[in-house]
Amino acid sequence: MEFGNGKKNQLVWRSSENRYHNEEFKVNEDNDNVNVAILARQVNAESTVLDIGCGEGKFGAMLLNKKCQLYGIDIDSEACRNALEKYKYNKIFCTNIEAPDYADEGFAELESLSFEFDYIALIDILEHVINPTRVIENSVRYLKDKGKILISVPNVNNADIFLNLLNDHFNYREAGVLDNTHTKYFTRHSFIEWIEDINSTADFALDCEYIGSTFGETEFMQEVEKKYPNVYELIQLNPWFNAIQHLFVLTYYKNKKEANTNHLEGLLQEKGNNLVGKLNQVLDFSGADLQEKDFSMLPNERRTLKEQVFVSEEGWKKCADELKKAKAFEEKNQRDIDELKQALEQSQQMVSEINAEPKNVEDKLEQSTAALEETRVEWKKCAGALEETRTEWKECAEALENAKKGWGECAEALENAKKGWKECAEALESAKKGWKECADALEQERKSK
Repeated sequence: MEFGNGKKNQLVWRSSENRYHNEEFKVNEDNDNVNVAILARQVNAESTVLDIGCGEGKFGAMLLNKKCQLYGIDIDSEACRNALEKYKYNKIFCTNIEAPDYADEGFAELESLSFEFDYIALIDILEHVINPTRVIENSVRYLKDKGKILISVPNVNNADIFLNLLNDHFNYREAGVLDNTHTKYFTRHSFIEWIEDINSTADFALDCEYIGSTFGETEFMQEVEKKYPNVYELIQLNPWFNAIQHLFVLTYYKNKKEANTNHLEGLLQEKGNNLVGKLNQVLDFSGADLQEKDFSMLPNERRTLKEQVFVSEEGWKKCADELKKAKAFEEKNQRDIDELKQALEQSQQMVSEINAEPKNVEDKLEQSTAALEETRVEWKKCAGALEETRTEWKECAEALENAKKGWGECAEALENAKKGWKECAEALESAKKGWKECADALEQERKSK
């Protein structure tokens, strides 16, 4: 798959967005990534619903258990028959809501209705029409005051489209955001601004509530993630780059003066993504203020790496303190070793005296035994010191693990310490052997007497 080749990069969603091409439509009503399921949960039971552009009745399938009065509008007569037969629509009006033919039988039936609807659904419809504003104006004529309009529109602010535009491609496809039949394109914020524009000229008012989006990745984006991981991470700065559709609920107010548009006003006040600013901040690593840069928008792995590059002075100070403690423990251990060597020298001297004065063997044996006992005490102290040292070295090692640089000298020092300990152990082992030989000699001497 070639990067940026719009003709070859077919939009095949990993999510359930290819559902409309299945012969049998089956979807979990609780699915949080399917537009018809999400919007169906907005509908109260036993309501009257007008499904504009109903097609074969995919939205109606989500309402079968709610006992709603279902009506549909579509220009495809075959699809209308399927909606009537399979999903139990009460009535289908075969007409064009954007530009109705007033002589058309379907339009005449729609006009003859004696009631207004609780809900009007415009699910994946507005992107297909020439004038979405006219569709809204024509639709609300059949809606109750404070009734709801359920809408989903494809998200043109999509990573697949963005990357293909970078490579001079904008190719229509069989399905997806760039469906061959699409004539209008929306982003999340452009849709909100469009509703504001309608309110500025219409004799009615609409409140706009954003209720979510559906998400998925294309095969093309999977390839980008593998081949161009840095590009993939950067485009994730835009929270809507993987969004397929945006979902809204509009509340219709016949009396403009009584309208409550708090949701719309809140959405309009939201700050934009400022993707250009974010990209500039991430890519501009020149200048002295590098440590002050905000990496909060980056993925966790990248953010962690950047933070580790700029280790604080306090962190280094803590590391130096730990090294100072380690050095102090090393000095203490050296003192213990020196005392042990002195004790061994004294023991060796006593052995020499015993060998030189055989007449006083018993006295010297007692002295040697006492010296051995003292040595055992010293060994016990040394073992305690060593255990304490091991604990402190373990804590120090954990602290040193967090440091990234300057540990070469420390490693060499530790290696030398290990060698010193090894030499000490070998010396101690030799001492043990000497003591054993001494003891054996004394035992033989005693037996010989």
